Amino acid sequence: MYQRIRDNPAHRPKYNHRVDSISMVTPDEPTSLMKITVRDYPEFNSKLYSHVISTIPFSCLRCVDLTGSNLDYKQKAALRCLNYGAGVKVGIKFKTRWWQDKELFPPQVGGVSSTDRQSRVVVYPSYGLEDHPTDPGVLIAAYNWFVS
Repeated sequence: MYQRIRDNPAHRPKYNHRVDSISMVTPDEPTSLMKITVRDYPEFNSKLYSHVISTIPFSCLRCVDLTGSNLDYKQKAALRCLNYGAGVKVGIKFKTRWWQDKELFPPQVGGVSSTDRQSRVVVYPSYGLEDHPTDPGVLIAAYNWFVS
């Protein structure tokens, strides 16, 4: 998506701008245009957008005024309840994509597997499936997260 919009100056993503609010112009209409308020950049206040794509972490999005954005109850609850926890991912690049080799065993194309070993969870890539098993590939060999 970024490659598609970055070449259009009108749609180029903006970085390091503090968003104060995201709202719909007419919240009762499902196809309402969106308006954003950006601190110290009043030129954004007069623009209307058909879509707003937010990549703000939830912990920061809680500080943005979303009262006019017409979120439903479940969306608001998700913003209030989501917590981040410590986690570890270990990726290993292999010379071959041995987990996709049909001659060794049934190929593993995407998904996860669990083990009682220290790695706990192994994540198989769901990308590069057209690559040959003799091509190099990266496997997430351990994916652990910690709940406090």
